Amino acid sequence: FVGAHYLPGEVHKKEWHVIAGGPAWAVDAWGLGCFIQEVFRGSAMTEVSQLRELGAIPQVLTQDYQRLLGSQPSKRLNPAHFLKKNPFYNTKLNDVVVFL
Repeated sequence: FVGAHYLPGEVHKKEWHVIAGGPAWAVDAWGLGCFIQEVFRGSAMTEVSQLRELGAIPQVLTQDYQRLLGSQPSKRLNPAHFLKKNPFYNTKLNDVVVFL
């Protein structure tokens, strides 16, 4: 099972109507934000408040990272758009990996 600190608020609170009414990728956006935090932090998170720590996140990712973790699921950044549009991930290597 996934630790509570990895769950977006609407899942943690069991607000299934919010999930059903939001975009299909809203929960995935939150998960991607958690993943980004752990990758750049270099260790696993132990509490949800660590998502607010931006020190290890590259500046070019900060704004989009925060949009992935928005408290309103309907306003979270679509992970597909994030990976296509953010200059950190918009590279030739990423194009090759997607192709493969």
